[in-house]
Amino acid sequence: MHGGRMKDLKTISLTVDEEVWMIDVEFLQSSWKCIWGNGCKGINQEPDPEAGLGCCSVGAQMLDVEEAMLITAIGRSLPSEYFQNHLAAKDGVLNAKNTATRLERNACIFLNHPDFVGGAGCALHLAAISEGERPMDYKPSVCWQLPLKVDRSDVQPILRPWSRSDWGDGGDSIGWCCSEKAEAPESFTGEQPVFISLAAELTALVGESAYAELAQQLTKLETNL
Repeated sequence: MHGGRMKDLKTISLTVDEEVWMIDVEFLQSSWKCIWGNGCKGINQEPDPEAGLGCCSVGAQMLDVEEAMLITAIGRSLPSEYFQNHLAAKDGVLNAKNTATRLERNACIFLNHPDFVGGAGCALHLAAISEGERPMDYKPSVCWQLPLKVDRSDVQPILRPWSRSDWGDGGDSIGWCCSEKAEAPESFTGEQPVFISLAAELTALVGESAYAELAQQLTKLETNL
């Protein structure tokens, strides 16, 4: 995200820990919702909704050493009924450098495939729900934050949705990008705007007081539409 692109965005400013962020208003007011398991085509070169890979066909990058240790500990304790790859996990859940979850069966080791009797989807997510916890407290930061991203490549940090370029060198070859409305209108069919449906994630990113201010500003903008 560079200055030229930022000028194209409709933004509002928000102070987070004494730092002024720019917020992508259009996306947070949009009806985007995750449609994994309901038409999500994944992030491989060829769209494949039947595979159920979602955005889990690559390993989840660790935020830092502390997160790597946490995910390792949770992975060791996951009950097998929620974790298809629990046997493979005995060799570890992270790659050799401990910088990302490793791949098993061409996807993140924590992904349960459609053929798993315990339920398809993220094993961390399923385990958290079964134990009455928030999935975001079990999952790597990059996973629970998606499709939200704090971009610090500009003068001011900006909170916006992920774009193709955020996937690195392979971003241009992704067959389908769910956060881009022009090519994925089926992902923009939620019943609530993003700033409400992802309230917990936004609060974790900016803090309670900043989120309250953000919600107030966006609600006022919607009321004036």
